[in-house]
Amino acid sequence: MIAFSHSDEDVYEDPVFTVTFSTTGGQYWKIIPQTNIDSGDFWHEGSDGVVGVVTDGDTSLSGTLVAIEGVNAGEVADAGTYRMTINMMDYTYEISALASEFYITGNPNSWASDAGCMFYPEGDNVYSFTGEFNASWDAKIWSGDDLGDWDNIYGCEASKDNVGDWSGSLVYSNGDQSHIGCITSPSAGLYTLYVNMGTMTYWWEEADQSAPSYSLVSITGDFNGWGDYIDMTEAGAHNWYVEATIPSDGGLKFLVDHDWTTNWGATFTVSTDTYYGVGVQNGDNITVPAGTYRIYLNDITGKFIFIAE
Repeated sequence: MIAFSHSDEDVYEDPVFTVTFSTTGGQYWKIIPQTNIDSGDFWHEGSDGVVGVVTDGDTSLSGTLVAIEGVNAGEVADAGTYRMTINMMDYTYEISALASEFYITGNPNSWASDAGCMFYPEGDNVYSFTGEFNASWDAKIWSGDDLGDWDNIYGCEASKDNVGDWSGSLVYSNGDQSHIGCITSPSAGLYTLYVNMGTMTYWWEEADQSAPSYSLVSITGDFNGWGDYIDMTEAGAHNWYVEATIPSDGGLKFLVDHDWTTNWGATFTVSTDTYYGVGVQNGDNITVPAGTYRIYLNDITGKFIFIAE
């Protein structure tokens, strides 16, 4: 079971429930009411039971839900990560494919609505962002598809707005962010915010409070003979970003102040399937094919991302 999330509004005020899931494709779905689970009769059908569709294997990405005896299952035909919303007032559903990219907006980047501060993939629908938080209305989250759209954004339950809990539930605004609150760190300082977009949960871990701050982080490599630099922008404290063209295949590294005293590298080859990793001090050259990329680095964790354009 994967639980749907819902704001803490009354269902008559907010009838929309949301779930995010990944599938290998060709997989089926039905919706199980909480009353079925509580009663121990998981597959109970009828007007108060399992919810599905009329036609078995219906691959429609939107439509009408039914709760009847012999209810059938819908199918998600293609592999990917999806967001499903259901409206339990009018019994409709919508399934939309999600880009596997999530961005923070909030105190770490002065509530910017651009692609400068990206969550780092951790695998299994888990993403992380490490930065400086204020313990006051700190963050909301966009998927790559909704970047910049304030009415389609993730936050916490409205009752948890500006409450610095160590963990909680994510809620998707679905066109109305009045139903959600701002995720807030337990205290001011350096933290990692983790989100699981499959279980729609978040949690905090304290980061190294003594982590040094840098004034300049750059990229150099085979593409420029290791003699020139692509300077990155600090999009949020400790989070660096640049869109750059790497003109030829080869190795590269990140470094501070055009000097090798502090640098990050890794035994790693960038590809469509392997586009994120962790750099370490004096690590090997990162192998990158020629192309144009959005490039990210966190100078506390050493995590990096190369998104091919």
